[in-house]
Amino acid sequence: MDLKEVRKRINEIEKEIKSLELDIMLENKSFFGVFQDQISDFGDLWAAEEIVHSQVLNRNLKLKKLEDLNERRSSLKVYGFQKSCKKCHEEIGYERLLIKPEVTRCVHCQDDFEEEQFKKLNRIQEMRQEYA
Repeated sequence: MDLKEVRKRINEIEKEIKSLELDIMLENKSFFGVFQDQISDFGDLWAAEEIVHSQVLNRNLKLKKLEDLNERRSSLKVYGFQKSCKKCHEEIGYERLLIKPEVTRCVHCQDDFEEEQFKKLNRIQEMRQEYA
């Protein structure tokens, strides 16, 4: 992926962020007070609470998505497309950085690392069994 494509993706993410921020802002303005004049009994109150609860969940999902988008945007700006693996020094794939921007190893080296960790864990468990 070249710099032009990275910039294009950053612009797409920024447009999505602005749209989501506007959506959240509009929801905040109408969030409470919608049902004030319409509640006449406990059934109406319960229904209103359920709707507000649903709106809160929906808003939280949007906020989480906004957080994820901001993280992806910053990973593209910070890491771009040239972050390299700390073990083999090969370029870490763009898609991998998008999914998990804090990675320090390419997929192959990460697999090797996890396999080594698994072997160490097995050795420790075997030693514990020997001494138990």
